[in-house]
Amino acid sequence: PDPDVVVIPGSSKPLGPLKDEVLLDWVRSVAPTAQWLASACTGSAVYGAAGVLRGRRATTHWAFRENLRAMGVEVVADRVVFDGHFVTGAGVSAGIDMALALTARVHGDELAKAIQLGIEYDPQPDFDAGAPEKADASTLRLTTRMLMGDAPLRTLASYGSRMVGDRIRGLRRTATTSKRR
Repeated sequence: PDPDVVVIPGSSKPLGPLKDEVLLDWVRSVAPTAQWLASACTGSAVYGAAGVLRGRRATTHWAFRENLRAMGVEVVADRVVFDGHFVTGAGVSAGIDMALALTARVHGDELAKAIQLGIEYDPQPDFDAGAPEKADASTLRLTTRMLMGDAPLRTLASYGSRMVGDRIRGLRRTATTSKRR
């Protein structure tokens, strides 16, 4: 198959796809000819694990940034990042931003705006805690517990030795930044 666009979604359990050699081989095989390689949330790590994102700029969910960086990716905290024929969205809601931005690039602003209106995408949350830099320390702690589950050590062990250190350093750095606020 020669897909024009590949979209890799994120997952609350992002490690499984990173070990799926059939998936990674497929990504490697289609990456050179696909017009666009897109991802939302932790989906960018599939491109990273396949090696096709190495040395490129990309984004991912804030709690997975260090893991992606460990794969040789230049990780940025933007909601949407274009680099060549890659486009990545930071988190779940940023995936909508990514899809609209890609639609605008491929089909023009008018269609992207029509889709935005069609899905009534007009976010106006009651809170301003949608990024770790904006969240207070208690919200960040609760979110980290939610993401790590009831058994954080078991969750960390599943990451493999290479990613554990990067993940802990990233969480500490984020927590330290939040405490200063």
